[in-house]
Amino acid sequence: MTIDSVADHPKPPAPIPAPRGPSTRLALALRDLLPARGQTLVRHAAPRKVRDARRGRPPTRVKRPKRR
Repeated sequence: MTIDSVADHPKPPAPIPAPRGPSTRLALALRDLLPARGQTLVRHAAPRKVRDARRGRPPTRVKRPKRR
């Protein structure tokens, strides 16, 4: 069994870089903003008025205490 030197193996062709147009740069920038896999954005419970609005309930007036 002979040990081949690194020079004996043909080098695989380098991948052609994709053209970086403005839209590609925008897509890459947006992808960086999204959380990485495994991390998910924490969705907190929506306030009562938002939940009611989603169900189609009429908005209720919130009584505010009088300013003294």
